[in-house]
Order: sequence, then C-alpha cells, then structure tokens
Amino acid sequence: GCRVLNGNIERSSRVHLIRDQRVINTYSIASLKREKEDAREVREGMECGIRLENFRKGETRANIPS
Repeated sequence: GCRVLNGNIERSSRVHLIRDQRVINTYSIASLKREKEDAREVREGMECGIRLENFRKGETRANIPS
C-alpha cells in the first residue's frame, strides 16, 4: 500500500520510482485504487494501492513522486 504525502496522484500520471535517493525507473500507473475501488485520483494524506506498468516485484520502501 501507499500513502500520498504531497499533492495528488492521478491515474494518468507517469511516476519515478526512487530508492536510496536514485531514480530507478519511470513508470505509467497501470491501476490506482482507493478502498478497493478504482480511482482516477488520490489526494494528499490518503492511502491507496498503485500498480505500475511493467514493474517487477522487488524491494519495498520506495518513494514515487509524480
């Protein structure tokens, strides 16, 4: 799960995956969910689920600025 720390995340956004202060890759959002429902946008302070296009599972604890 994720929490939006600043601003909003929109389903149409491209985002950077950052680990250890390095940009690992840039991804499109494949799905964005809020309370198990599809969402077009999630606002600051809310929790959500994000699935990234072509992302392989791996380490956790990454920042995803949009």
